[in-house]
Amino acid sequence: MMFATDVDGTILTDSGKPHKETNDAFDYAKSKNNIIVIATGRALSRTQILLDMMPNVDYFICNNGSLVYDVRKDEILFLSSLDPKTYLFMMEFAKKNDFFFTIHTNKNTYSWPDRKFSNNTLITDSLDLEIRELIKNGSNTFLSEEEITQISLFGTEVNCLKYFPEIQKTFKGKQSVFLTNAVFIDINPKDHSKWTALKMLADKLGIASNNIVTFGDSGNDLEMLIKAGEYGFPMKNSTNDLKKVLKTKIGDNNSNAIANKIRELTDK
Repeated sequence: MMFATDVDGTILTDSGKPHKETNDAFDYAKSKNNIIVIATGRALSRTQILLDMMPNVDYFICNNGSLVYDVRKDEILFLSSLDPKTYLFMMEFAKKNDFFFTIHTNKNTYSWPDRKFSNNTLITDSLDLEIRELIKNGSNTFLSEEEITQISLFGTEVNCLKYFPEIQKTFKGKQSVFLTNAVFIDINPKDHSKWTALKMLADKLGIASNNIVTFGDSGNDLEMLIKAGEYGFPMKNSTNDLKKVLKTKIGDNNSNAIANKIRELTDK
């Protein structure tokens, strides 16, 4: 089986660390030749802290499916990117509607204005001009050898719920749009999601799609929870938009529910 879990609100407790039984359950599953995958909206540049806490992870699916990373081989298996012109629209939208603005690439994370996150590069006025000049000249990359894997707006829940339908309408048929944890609006390459990345990875590894187990708590997890069928497990603490579609099946992120479910299915 392939066990795939979201990060924030799912595999991490409110303390920002996995439950004490999680790594033991991962080790047990791997001893039975199962695969452990982290499927997150986070960028690749922000996965090292997760690997430090959960060293038994085999693969990372980052930026809602835009990038798949093989931990053991230290290489990117799949990568899809956004048109750099998306930067222009989203930056102006962020400034106009009071959002923080973040760009994730296959190498780095950039933010405007400064959100005080580690490993973030601040988009200064001079960097903004450099980016705009590259786009004007028809560059297909974001700065040097970097491809945009996700653009995120971060704001209040009220603001995100207000503007999410507008962003969906703007990019309909062009990009994938997700409401994540009710405070992020994520823009990703068209037809890419955590589930599509899981399916590509499973196909590569020779794992049937009906042997993919998923755990999640937010709108960007919805597809992988539905497509996993009986093996899709929403958390008790899921966001309201997820609860409207799926009934909760296991405990919250502060419990050992995921560890118990992994052990149960490993022994099935």
